[in-house]
Amino acid sequence: MSGFLPIIEILADAEGREEVAYWLQRCPVAVITAHHQEIRNILNRKGFPEAVRCLDAELALALSLRAPDGTFQQGPNFNADLARGKCGWRPGARREARAGDGAGSGGL
Repeated sequence: MSGFLPIIEILADAEGREEVAYWLQRCPVAVITAHHQEIRNILNRKGFPEAVRCLDAELALALSLRAPDGTFQQGPNFNADLARGKCGWRPGARREARAGDGAGSGGL
């Protein structure tokens, strides 16, 4: 037991970049904003700088000022999309791969 929240322990136990990218993709924004330093430390220990940049972009997006209609501003949204792509964020790809093993989204 590391003292992390269970959802952050899943990241700490993740093996490989694909699992880390999948975790970042599924992690609730509230967890990212509240525990970004713990997450950053784990990502740095894993030697995955693209994931750190993705975390930074997700955090910037979550904390950014929104337009009067509630949508995200162009800058933070573009940066998050760019960082997601470099991190290996592929919507649906991991979910589809896990569908056959009965795991679904059980881990996260």
